[in-house]
Amino acid sequence: MGCARPRSGALMRRARPLLEGVRIMKRVAARRLLALLSLGALVLLFQVLTAGAAPGDGLATISTSPPCTDGAAGIGVAFDGNNILYTCADEAAVHKTNLAGANLGSVAIHDGANNPVSVDAIAWDKNEAKLWGGDLDGAGNCRIWKIDMGTGLAALQFSFTDPSGLCSAEFYDGITVDTNTNTLYLSPDVNPTIRHFDKAGSPLPDDPIPFSTLAGSTCGGSPCPNSGLAIGIDGTLFAGTNGFGKIVELDPTVPSFLGQFASVSGRDEDLECGPLFTKADGSVVETILSREFFSGRIDVLEAPPGTCVVFQLGLTPPTATNFTGTSHTVTATLTANGSPLAGRKILFTVSGANSASGSGTSDAAGQASFSYTGTNPGDDTITACADINNNGSCDPEEPTATAQKTWEAQITVTGTTFDAVEGNSVTAVVATVTDPDPASTGAEYSATIDWGDTTSSAGTLSGPVGGPFDVSGTHTYAEEGTYTVTVTVTDTDFPANHGTATSTADVADAALTASCATPAVSLQAFSGNVATFTDANPLGETGDFTATIDWGDISSSAGVVTGPVGGPFTVSGSHTYASTGTFTIKVHIVDVGGSTADTSCDVLIFAFAPGGGAFVIGDKNSGNGTSVTFWGSQWSKLNSLSAGSAPASFKGFAKNPSVPSCGTDWSTDPGNSAPPPAGPLPAFMGVIVTSSSSKSGAQISGNTPHIVVVQTNAGYDANPGHAGTGTVVAQVC
Repeated sequence: MGCARPRSGALMRRARPLLEGVRIMKRVAARRLLALLSLGALVLLFQVLTAGAAPGDGLATISTSPPCTDGAAGIGVAFDGNNILYTCADEAAVHKTNLAGANLGSVAIHDGANNPVSVDAIAWDKNEAKLWGGDLDGAGNCRIWKIDMGTGLAALQFSFTDPSGLCSAEFYDGITVDTNTNTLYLSPDVNPTIRHFDKAGSPLPDDPIPFSTLAGSTCGGSPCPNSGLAIGIDGTLFAGTNGFGKIVELDPTVPSFLGQFASVSGRDEDLECGPLFTKADGSVVETILSREFFSGRIDVLEAPPGTCVVFQLGLTPPTATNFTGTSHTVTATLTANGSPLAGRKILFTVSGANSASGSGTSDAAGQASFSYTGTNPGDDTITACADINNNGSCDPEEPTATAQKTWEAQITVTGTTFDAVEGNSVTAVVATVTDPDPASTGAEYSATIDWGDTTSSAGTLSGPVGGPFDVSGTHTYAEEGTYTVTVTVTDTDFPANHGTATSTADVADAALTASCATPAVSLQAFSGNVATFTDANPLGETGDFTATIDWGDISSSAGVVTGPVGGPFTVSGSHTYASTGTFTIKVHIVDVGGSTADTSCDVLIFAFAPGGGAFVIGDKNSGNGTSVTFWGSQWSKLNSLSAGSAPASFKGFAKNPSVPSCGTDWSTDPGNSAPPPAGPLPAFMGVIVTSSSSKSGAQISGNTPHIVVVQTNAGYDANPGHAGTGTVVAQVC
């Protein structure tokens, strides 16, 4: 869209000297006209033509002075879906108006450094909701900008030069956005070709398009220069011819010349698809906007149907089924390029089992509704048509939509109660269906069963012709309880003919089985598993269970239940015993559904020597039931080791480590220089079993292949003369 214009009052310099005199005269005439126009609001020179106007004919003209300053040339024009936008020569602004010629304000245009940007040709990009504009940088480059109309910020997208040298001319004339391909068609001032770029500024394979060659003799004996561009949604490219006053149509994809679209007076500059225009006869037509250079006026031209606007008519619901004797309503929605179109008559007709007709006018949402009552069963077709040309009938080029309607008698669904066990699959009849039609079959229906536990599945219908039909399904309930089952049956041929019933599922709790998991021995600070159990419900989860542990010393606590879905599950807990000895640990497990399980077992609680360290016995004396001496002056004689006798100076107490463990070596000092505990000793005491002991210097050490529990006897004293004795009662490790 665009044309060349004089800057700083200088006469424009054109590539075609023969046109210069005509241009100067038009310029003088334009100045005189602009001087006569008011400096107030925009003035619409509204020229309504006859109802018989055809594509290319003028519908109206809009003056753009003011707000264009006196003598300023008009270049750019665009339409953003709401407002007509236009630019004036050498002004860093984009102005707004409409078909009524209202002054709707202006947006100052600037770059990121807040420098004013004066664009010439402009084009609206509905894909990005941005305005594109072109200008010249004065150094032989054409510049392409993208403008945010909310802020006026112009961002330079790319620059290019043209072999014609016209990027060094006065103004930038042509730009349009092909929203189908997301590309730009561009043309410097009076260019012999049309450039085709992507939005990043890269020329496309068909660039350049030889406009002057394609236009042929359209401009008489002279090659046609291009001075404005617009592209329709149908892909037709409209191109101006500057002072020759002709707008032509091209197929840019071939490329090829399609013919002349319109003739305009003066010098046509920028072009753009415009808003819908309502003619005197009430019909609505599409428009092409053409900007005239000298006067700055905007010519509103009638566009061929389907060039700039896609009318679409939708009808909802597209299908439906009602019972005979009830009312049915359809709503038609009319849009133009995706936006609601108000004020158009919508015609409705019904054919089929029933007949009816009516009409309505689209509202602000583009909608009009129609209702009728079907008295006969069967199928209807509802047809809606948008009377765009206001002639009272549906014409082939006008948008239509259809919907299908079925009228049917009601079916009846009755629920059936059934039993189940949680975690176990059950197949049951959940409902019965009756249909007044004696020829009905179960295959006509679909059934959905909501099992009442947030899950649903399809049901199966069976039964003789004419019914009744049983609805059955298979399901597994994760938990016990009473569930309300909802069964919905739908006639697959007539989905609106459906019925719903409820029934009850009585689901019993599955049984639990528990067993002991407590270790045979433990230190006083116990932490570990005490029981395992299984649930006959393979869907059981840990959250379904609670467990209580009786520790056997008049204390109890809650157990922790762990395990995968479906089990097996483990109960664990922690407890510190105040004394040593044998305790019976009892575990009670409760399912949230009511099932329970119990188990118990004994654990021998022991402790190591008080104060740290441990007593030692020989490995040949470590069997259960063996009487042992773990402390005394005769230790080396009373304990037998697989690897030979222990040092005579070892009396039976290992100072290190503080807490022994199997596989960890021990060490101590000779005699009682590493003092043993003063006593009393635990009744059941953990004792190191060693198979090898030796002395090196002042230190005695040995290994720890085992640890046992010894039930201690009375008589122990820290003096080696008072031996520590007892009986081995358990193996720890």
